[in-house]
Amino acid sequence: MIKPRKTFFMAVDGVAPRAKMNQQRGRRFRSAKEALALEKQALSRGEVLPTEARFDSNCISPGTSFMANLQEQLEQFVAMKISSDPLWQEVKVYLSGHQTPGEGEHKIMDFIRTERSKPGYDPNTRHCLYGLDADLIMLGTCSHEPHFALLREEIVYGKKQNQKRLNVPEEITFHLLHLSLLREYLSYEFQAVKDSLPFEFSLESLVDDWVLMCFLVGNDFLPHLPNLHIAHNALPILYQAYIEVLPTLGGYINEQGTLNLERFEKFLKRLSQFDYEKFTDVQADQKFLESKRTAATAPNGVVSQDSQDKAARDKERDPDEQRKVLLSPGLLEKFSHLDIPDYESDEESEGTLEMEFRQHKRDYYTTKLEYKDVNKEVMQEQAHGYVRAIQWNLHYYYNGVQSWNWYYPHHYSPYISDIKDFQSIDMSFELGKPFLPFQQLMSILPAASKGLVPKAYQALMEGEESPVLDYYPQDFTTDLNGKQQEWEAVVLIPFIDEDRLLPVMQELDSKLTDEERERNTHGGHLLFTYSHEPVTSLKCKNKGLLPNIEVNHARVEVLDKNIFRLPKEEIKKGLLDGVKTDIYFAGFPTFRHLPHTAKLERASVKVFQSLSKNESVLLTLTETPDKTLKEVADELLGKSVYVNWPHLLEALVVAVTSRDERYICGPKGRITLDKQWSLHSVPYALQSLVKDITEHCPEFEQFKTVEELFPVGKTCFMLGHPHYGCQGEVVDPKPSTKQGRIVVRLNIPPEPNLEGVNLSQVHYMSSHQLAQWLGVNGLFVSRITGTVYVQMNSREADAPSLVNVGLNLKFNKSGEEVPGYSKRANETWFYSNKCHNVLQEYLTKFASFVEKIQPFMDRDRISVEDLYYKGEGKEEVREVAKWIKEQECAQLPRVKSGSESLDEGVVKAIEDTVDKLRAGEQQRSTFLDVQPKSLFRAALHCGWMQPDPSATFRLFDRVVNVRENIAVPLGLRGTVTGICKVEEGEPKLCEVVFDQSFVGGLTLRCSPNRGYKLSTLSLVNLSHGVRTQRGQQLYQVPARRQEQHAQSSPAPEPPIDSSSGSTDFASLWLGLQKASSLPQTANTQPAPLLPTYESSLHQGTPVSIEELFKGG
Repeated sequence: MIKPRKTFFMAVDGVAPRAKMNQQRGRRFRSAKEALALEKQALSRGEVLPTEARFDSNCISPGTSFMANLQEQLEQFVAMKISSDPLWQEVKVYLSGHQTPGEGEHKIMDFIRTERSKPGYDPNTRHCLYGLDADLIMLGTCSHEPHFALLREEIVYGKKQNQKRLNVPEEITFHLLHLSLLREYLSYEFQAVKDSLPFEFSLESLVDDWVLMCFLVGNDFLPHLPNLHIAHNALPILYQAYIEVLPTLGGYINEQGTLNLERFEKFLKRLSQFDYEKFTDVQADQKFLESKRTAATAPNGVVSQDSQDKAARDKERDPDEQRKVLLSPGLLEKFSHLDIPDYESDEESEGTLEMEFRQHKRDYYTTKLEYKDVNKEVMQEQAHGYVRAIQWNLHYYYNGVQSWNWYYPHHYSPYISDIKDFQSIDMSFELGKPFLPFQQLMSILPAASKGLVPKAYQALMEGEESPVLDYYPQDFTTDLNGKQQEWEAVVLIPFIDEDRLLPVMQELDSKLTDEERERNTHGGHLLFTYSHEPVTSLKCKNKGLLPNIEVNHARVEVLDKNIFRLPKEEIKKGLLDGVKTDIYFAGFPTFRHLPHTAKLERASVKVFQSLSKNESVLLTLTETPDKTLKEVADELLGKSVYVNWPHLLEALVVAVTSRDERYICGPKGRITLDKQWSLHSVPYALQSLVKDITEHCPEFEQFKTVEELFPVGKTCFMLGHPHYGCQGEVVDPKPSTKQGRIVVRLNIPPEPNLEGVNLSQVHYMSSHQLAQWLGVNGLFVSRITGTVYVQMNSREADAPSLVNVGLNLKFNKSGEEVPGYSKRANETWFYSNKCHNVLQEYLTKFASFVEKIQPFMDRDRISVEDLYYKGEGKEEVREVAKWIKEQECAQLPRVKSGSESLDEGVVKAIEDTVDKLRAGEQQRSTFLDVQPKSLFRAALHCGWMQPDPSATFRLFDRVVNVRENIAVPLGLRGTVTGICKVEEGEPKLCEVVFDQSFVGGLTLRCSPNRGYKLSTLSLVNLSHGVRTQRGQQLYQVPARRQEQHAQSSPAPEPPIDSSSGSTDFASLWLGLQKASSLPQTANTQPAPLLPTYESSLHQGTPVSIEELFKGG
């Protein structure tokens, strides 16, 4: 997917700033509480919990033994890739592990800031950052690197979220979020303010202010402002206030990471109107609901109109009476510091509401923030603390950590209308130093995860005499605070006071082991580079994960942990000189290639399987060509254009499709870009075509020399004959004796003969046949192989508690099956021997249960009351469900019906055949001079292009991986054991069992680490090469034999009677007969050095008629 060309920076979270620890602490306490609740639920249902300790996800924290092992494996993995993968050898690889302080994404941004501040930095460098966190969007935009993309996994909702899938890149849908387009969308979002500004409009300053506004809805370091939730239109509210107030500010608010306090206060004053408007809306809703409740509880729905009660209510509701109470001098003085924002209203009618709003805010501060007395000093502390929090955030995103020890000391933020009078506050921060790993663990982990900290500290988390026991509450409350999801709730636990915790820990440091002391340290970044000469070999400490690296080419340099932390004065900010935002960088789109307009409108745009509810930015192309169809055809027919704007793809008019690339050798050794077009045509609007791109990125080259494309020593693969698919190495890209050819050294391993693999182990039968074998009726088999739900609670229950006692081997609605167990063909389900064995065990083990459910198999849902009298003995249902989950078939991922696959027995036979061959393997090599078009180099082929477009794939085909930088090693051979069904137009996905195991390999009905799913875009089909070569030999035999016969005998060959209609068959048969009469010699000697390409074309083994028509 993403292939770095210069630098690959892999960062793992280290010790975080204190401001982040509070959020980490809340998350880990919540996850521990949820895990305990799930265990209690399981026990209440009568489930038996596993005896082994459950995996505690809180171990993914710096300083744990898990993270120490992960660091060792990452170092081993990087060294292995650099030693074996050519793409890794051409880049600098940085590994910043858990012992290097800082969050992973912020360590990467420190590196980017350092690089772009160096002289000679390329301002058009392209970046790709992987991660799902939303703050990556903020980090990318505030870097002001316009060529920036985020790689994110597809967000799946609904039932698909729980479907099993292999955790490999080929099985995951990824998206690229282009920040270049986001920047342009932001300019459209705020285009209404462009013409009204009394100062110069700056997109870069607008982006900075947008980042600031996003902080106001909350992030990992400070809470959101009251009632400002993204799900409740917080961003449009912020945008509208900004558009209204910006022309009056005299400039922008966020000045490259420094808050302009005067302008920020003016913005908040305008935004504070939202506080009061929101309160009035809520009050109106409450009064409406109160009136409805009053009417509902009145006798016969009629509200009493008793004159005495009515007079009392009227007096109670009289505004003058309420004002006498609420606007008394004592209350006015008490609430005077709780500000009411400016608004247009009738003073007489709104006086009471104002006081209610002030009372509401007072209640907020006393209950949520737990102040005993809300006075002016408290409100000033709140305002100043929040503004300092905003400034710390800006520093963190623009300049890196400016204080390791600062944090926002509240779970809630103040009301917007109370954030005022802060223009004179001190905005400086003390840098401090990061916590040690164990200090962070004790700050963020609950007592339930005490096993993750050293034993020396565990008593502090649960001992009754612990001086910090209050930091580890066993029970606590959470507050949704306006949010919708439980994971968004505020976790109400005390903040850590380091002046209390650290001295207590220091007293116990002497009890740490040597290994624990080593873990409790900070470390630097690691820089890996390729060394042509082998360096010290590496032994893997954890056996079974990664292999030992006997020949290690990875040179490692330890860099200081602060090497990428620049003083903020040295950081270059904003767009750099020389940056190009309007030229064509492949893979980094822009709207600038076509004239268009933009507007905000509610249009129900579909995003992540749901329609948008608010305004979207809609773009309209403004160019409307006034041409006839004939004129357009004359102009574009047969020419290439760019489609899919703004994600431009080159396409050919008439067959308008996505373009893939490959380089071919033209006349006089000139290398040109050959464009391969898709087989499917797609319609595009004429206005959306970009007819030409006048300026490409500097690296774009239409022509290259053969020496640049095939340097000496580079790996390539043969796509011609002989030796189709063999891996080779370039020896001479431009031999003096062979113009237009390349000399390569090919490795020719022996190939296994799979014709003897026994297919008799594959047996499928219909449900009727399976039922006969088992001695049950066909309905039972049909139902039990799918889903059979038993309702464990009462039939009348609002929320039924369902337990599935079916085997889940077929899925009619989604059209999926379980490979090796079920198969669907022509709308009929078939079942294998393995399915028979599982069902046989089911019937034997739970005979009494099967007898109970058989009479109810025609129902969608079986009530437990129908199976057990008064529910007694219903634990048997859960026992059956538990047994089903333990079966092998329950662990296998589903595949689409219509996929082809070989069963385990066949795959095992293939493995045995290959292993026997490898045991006596004698690989030979040969030198050939070939045309460049017959060689494949993965680096020269971009996009969705199959190495050999003519190749077709079948089960049992022998293949070789020709793609670099994927889990499967380059050049590893294997056998196709499955062909997955894919969407129309998508490349085929093959399940392959490889000839040997490898790191990252899967278990796909094969031995561990030998299987993988690969697209045909990554494979050269060796069997296809054999098939095509065999066909060439057969059709060339008659012509060659006729030439030889003509030279040796003056008598011509008798003509073949064409009247029979079988001329081609007769010619083929004649060739086969003559070929079989010639003496055959086995070619066991290595090929001579540099044989000619023409002579090698005619080498081959004659075939028999049985071989020719085998399988026909």
